[in-house]
Amino acid sequence: MPPVKRLAAPPATVGGTARAAALSCWSVDYPVRATSWLGTTLYVFHHALSWCGNGSQVTNIYNRYSYFTEVSGTAFPETSPIADQVSTFPAANAWSFYQRRVSMCTWAGGCYGSNSPWIRLNLTGTGTYTAQYSAT
Repeated sequence: MPPVKRLAAPPATVGGTARAAALSCWSVDYPVRATSWLGTTLYVFHHALSWCGNGSQVTNIYNRYSYFTEVSGTAFPETSPIADQVSTFPAANAWSFYQRRVSMCTWAGGCYGSNSPWIRLNLTGTGTYTAQYSAT
């Protein structure tokens, strides 16, 4: 699991109010690798975000995005997500979800299917997270 990066300073405002003294913020970039039957990498799908918490609640989620790296010559990711959702906050537990579509094509140019990788990050107000995902 990728490490949680503690940010140097939280944003100046959280939900339109001045930040509390006990507020901490973190950042994570979670990758999921899709491989072919032969074991070669087709693509790596990432979900990245930053969040703040006060020790008991997630107070803000920001800088959310998804992207691809290590894309093979037979994988063609779409630019827009097919799902982009985030829970409400402040909350004891919050989450962020991204799903994208990738067309799978042959070297000759014919496409034979598509994948829809997704990642859901479950966040806490203490800076921990868990991930649920599918690479395909």
